[in-house]
Amino acid sequence: MLPVADVWQVLVYYSTGNADLIIWYIRLPRVLAAIVCGAGLATAGVVMQSVLKNPLSSQYTPGVSQAAEFGAVVAIMSLGAGGKEVITAEMIDAVYGIPVTIER
Repeated sequence: MLPVADVWQVLVYYSTGNADLIIWYIRLPRVLAAIVCGAGLATAGVVMQSVLKNPLSSQYTPGVSQAAEFGAVVAIMSLGAGGKEVITAEMIDAVYGIPVTIER
């Protein structure tokens, strides 16, 4: 556990030692990754809501989620895919499921 004074010392003034390594190489990258991931999820939610014209829509909106599941099943059963190929098939079919959902 780092005291607040040590964190302030590392961030504002140049210092060396264990606190410097912990802040710059462990904690700060995690904080920045969390900010980037949160911004990405927020952007994805805004895009989903604006494309579907539904302020309550989510990734489980009927049509989008089922299309992604269908893509995964087809990739696994017919192509023998696994790992990255299944994720790619899910993303592609989810994108194709959005226009079908909009047409309803």
